[in-house]
Amino acid sequence: MKHQLIILACLFLFGPPLLVAGQQKTAAEIHLDKGLEHYKAGRHREAVEAYKQAVRIAPENANIHYNLGRAYYGLEQWNEAIDAYRETLRLKPESVNAQVSLGMTYHKQGRFNEAIMSYKEALRIKPDMAEAYWNIGLSHHFAKRYKEAVEAYGEYARVKPSAGTEFQFHHNFGIAFAGLGQFPQAIDAYKRAIAVKPDDSESHYLVGGAYYGSRRFAEAVNSLSRATEIKPDYVPYELALGKAYFSLGNREAALRQHTKLKTLDSEAANELVKIMDGKTQ
Repeated sequence: MKHQLIILACLFLFGPPLLVAGQQKTAAEIHLDKGLEHYKAGRHREAVEAYKQAVRIAPENANIHYNLGRAYYGLEQWNEAIDAYRETLRLKPESVNAQVSLGMTYHKQGRFNEAIMSYKEALRIKPDMAEAYWNIGLSHHFAKRYKEAVEAYGEYARVKPSAGTEFQFHHNFGIAFAGLGQFPQAIDAYKRAIAVKPDDSESHYLVGGAYYGSRRFAEAVNSLSRATEIKPDYVPYELALGKAYFSLGNREAALRQHTKLKTLDSEAANELVKIMDGKTQ
């Protein structure tokens, strides 16, 4: 199942750079400007080279190291990005942007505990920083610590009242509640996500799964049917709908799903047959 989990703190990767003060441009600033121009055009490798030249001239300039980290991040060179952000923080320990960017890079490496530590340090500097709470939630989420994810998403909503209008907030909340087996809360969250984005097939699929987990099979069929209407012939949706029909007691409809699945994916079709024959769940 593909979950489109969006990191809202990307503003630190693509937002305005930290600027160097002064009227007269130094040689380092000239290289920095070249790097920024390359970066904005998506030429991350060229940006790295320009920033490295700037670093050689002004090695104690935190802003240059920070922008070097952003360029390495764009190249998915996570270790190099981490080194650059760490150097930024050595030179400028209170840089909240560098802390969040460091956390995001740790997250990309699957180093979720270290990511959370960085986000918490950002919150120490800026306690009302909604993006840091969101990213803490994501790291717990990816680590399957759903209780902690729910708590972090709740803090995000506390400091950002407009979260209630955000599709991804409700979507992620639903996944976390479902991970805890708290299906009524998951259903409520998914329905709120659907209210924001009615034609999102995955949300209909997920709420169908939550209804199924609650043994509310008729509602599961309705939601999963809607998912297949929006995204026809998608095997996970079609298989889930077949399971829901069978659990509802509608074997004829389940057999129709089996016939359809045979043309799409023989393994999925066989899985549904095993469920209908009582060989698996």
